[in-house]
Amino acid sequence: INIVRHKDFTVTRRDNSLLIEAGIITPRKISIDVNQINLVEIHQTLTTKILGFYSVFIHCTGYGKQKNTISVLIPAAEKHEATRNLELLLPEIPFVKKSIKPKLRNLSRFILVPSVLIASVAVAIWLCNRLFPSWGGLILFLGIMLEIPLVWYLLVRIFSFTHTGAGVRDGIFTIHYTKRFLFNRVSIPVEKVSK
Repeated sequence: INIVRHKDFTVTRRDNSLLIEAGIITPRKISIDVNQINLVEIHQTLTTKILGFYSVFIHCTGYGKQKNTISVLIPAAEKHEATRNLELLLPEIPFVKKSIKPKLRNLSRFILVPSVLIASVAVAIWLCNRLFPSWGGLILFLGIMLEIPLVWYLLVRIFSFTHTGAGVRDGIFTIHYTKRFLFNRVSIPVEKVSK
């Protein structure tokens, strides 16, 4: 559905407006006043972060609120291309470099929970193998299947430590954070901050 809805996706900047066009079966044309944009957000998964790809979204009243739509500005692009396109489309809301980052002593806050979960599952596998040796193959298989997302979560949290931070310059706040398995970077003008 997303491929059909976002086929031939184009964004054009005209004066103080962004013209967004997309779709095959039901083509959509949306015009957005740049002054109505509250923030710009970059989403990455661990895989796209390693490969250097960005998906860029905007948040403003009325865009991406309909059923089965998302507020996409750049669906997917390599870092250099996404940065260049953002500078052309929205120079008013740049991404500021991080000036506040977590200290190395805070690394344990990022990796403690996944490390404990990984160790707990390993202990549970060992105990179950001791209690039910005839089920050893199945227990090992299920244990490995449980460990895979936990190891992935640990990797996300390690990358999260290097990703997390904040910066401010010329009335623009940029916040880097991780939510579940998604790396986010949000840039917001100070006048759009309500609290």
